[in-house]
Amino acid sequence: MKSFVQKLIGNAPGWTRIRYARKIAKVRREAGLKGSPLSGATERQAIEIWKRHGFRLNLAWHRSYASISPSRQAHLYIPEDLYYAYIEPKFVRYELADAYADKNNYDRLLPDVPTLPVIARRMNGRYYDRNYIPISDSAASSIIHSQLGYLIIKPSIQSGDGINVRKALVDGGELWLEGQKIEWQCLEAVYGMDFIVQPCFRQHPAIAEFHPNSVNTIRFLTYRLNDEVRVASAVLRLGNAGRHVDNRGIPCGIKPSGELNDEARTKYFQKFIVHPVTGKPFKGFVIPGFDAARDRVCHAHNQLPYFDAVSWDIAIGADGLPRIVELNLTFQEINFHQVNNGPLFGEQTEEVLDHVFTPAKRVALAAPTTGNLPDTHPAGVATQQI
Repeated sequence: MKSFVQKLIGNAPGWTRIRYARKIAKVRREAGLKGSPLSGATERQAIEIWKRHGFRLNLAWHRSYASISPSRQAHLYIPEDLYYAYIEPKFVRYELADAYADKNNYDRLLPDVPTLPVIARRMNGRYYDRNYIPISDSAASSIIHSQLGYLIIKPSIQSGDGINVRKALVDGGELWLEGQKIEWQCLEAVYGMDFIVQPCFRQHPAIAEFHPNSVNTIRFLTYRLNDEVRVASAVLRLGNAGRHVDNRGIPCGIKPSGELNDEARTKYFQKFIVHPVTGKPFKGFVIPGFDAARDRVCHAHNQLPYFDAVSWDIAIGADGLPRIVELNLTFQEINFHQVNNGPLFGEQTEEVLDHVFTPAKRVALAAPTTGNLPDTHPAGVATQQI
C-alpha cells in the first residue's frame, strides 16, 4: 500500500515534506539530539523568513544542523523538506536529467572539461569504443579482454550512491568480477543496456592517504542565480571501511581556500577529527588542485543551460589536475554540506528564496489589428518556399 501511494503521488510537495519530516525525526533519535541549541530570536528569524513565502517551518532541521555545526547565520539553514519540495524542482529540469547525467555522454556534453578515461561503452544496448565509434559485441569483448589489471565497471545512468559500481580484474585474457571468473555476456545480464568500462584512476597520493581503497572526490554544489554561477559549498568525500567507492563514507567540509575543516561530519551527524581507518587528521590539510577544480566546475556549469543547480564529483589526478567523475542533477544531497559548512546559500539565502517563490511575470501579446499576416515582403528580401 505504501509503495502504491508513493507511486501515485510521486514527488508532490506535500508528500516530500512528510517524508523528510520523518527522516529528520529518525536522525535526531539516532543521533541523540534533544532540545534546541538556538536562541528564541534566531528561531523567530528563521520562522519569519519562510513565513514571508507562505510556509510553516519545521524547526527540527535548523535545530539539528545547529547542534553539530553552530553558525552565526543559523536562521539561514535550508530544511531538506523545503529544498526537495520546492528549491531543487525550480533549479532542475527533472525530465532532462537522465540524458544529461549519462556518464557515457560526459566527454561529448562537456568536450573541453577533462573526464575520466574510457575503455568501452554500452549505450542503449549497443557497444561503442572510447571515441563513440560503433563496434560489434565481439570487438567490445576483445577490447576488454586485452586489458591488463583492474577496471571499473558501472552503470552509466542512475548509479547514485555507488550502486553496482564494481572493480573487475583482467588477467591473462580472463575477466574476473568480485573474485569470480565470468564471461563477457554476464556483464550484460548484470548491467543491462547502459554501462561504462573505465581503467582504475590514479588519484593524487596526498588525497589517497586518507583512504587508499577508494577514489576520494570533491563534491561541489554550484548554482546559477541572476546568470552568475556560484559555489554554494564543497566537501571532500572520503571512502571508509575499505570500500572502493566514497559513497556512505566520511565527508569533510572545505574552506574557500581549499583547506579542510578541522572536523568531518557525516550527514547523520557523526563527528570525526581523523579518518577512522587511516587515522589521518583533517586539520590543516590543503587539497592539491582545489582552485583549478573550482574554476573547472563553474566553467562547466555554464554549459548546462537546463540545470541551475548541479552537484559535481571531481577527482584530483596524480598529476594534480581535476577530472569529472560524475554529475548529480537530482536529489543532490544537502545534508553533508550544511553539517560541515553551515547554511547552504549563506548570505544569498533570501535572494535564492525570492527567486524560487516569486511568480514569473507574464506578458500578454496584443491581438493583431487584422485577421491575416501581411503577405508582402520588403524589397530585396528573398522568401523561402516550404
